[in-house]
Amino acid sequence: MCTEKKAEIDFERQDTELGWYQRTDRMGIKGAPIWFNWLAWVLALGAFHYIFMKTSSVVVLVVIGISYFFLWFYFQGFFNQFEFKNVPLFNSPKRAGAVSIVLSGILATVSWWIALKVASAIAILQYGGGQ
Repeated sequence: MCTEKKAEIDFERQDTELGWYQRTDRMGIKGAPIWFNWLAWVLALGAFHYIFMKTSSVVVLVVIGISYFFLWFYFQGFFNQFEFKNVPLFNSPKRAGAVSIVLSGILATVSWWIALKVASAIAILQYGGGQ
């Protein structure tokens, strides 16, 4: 179990305009490196897909499988860092923890699925499927 304090995302948070500007600035500064790391990972997965399409190598397929396995768990851990509070339609203190876990899981699954689809599209375009 992770003992680090989770970053709180409160859907009912009230703040000044300056406060929101500061939050979005921090989000951009922290988020951009993470985003571009993810894009590099997706490009690498696309390259492995392309190599597999060209070679049908089982070893490359194993590398792809292991990569997706670790990417899945990475996204789960990443989105579990956030605690979602006061989610519209689910604003019950009794369900807050469960809603936060489910929302984190949904974000992780969607992110993982998008990464798979983009990597696959990159490989198909490189292989000649986009002509």
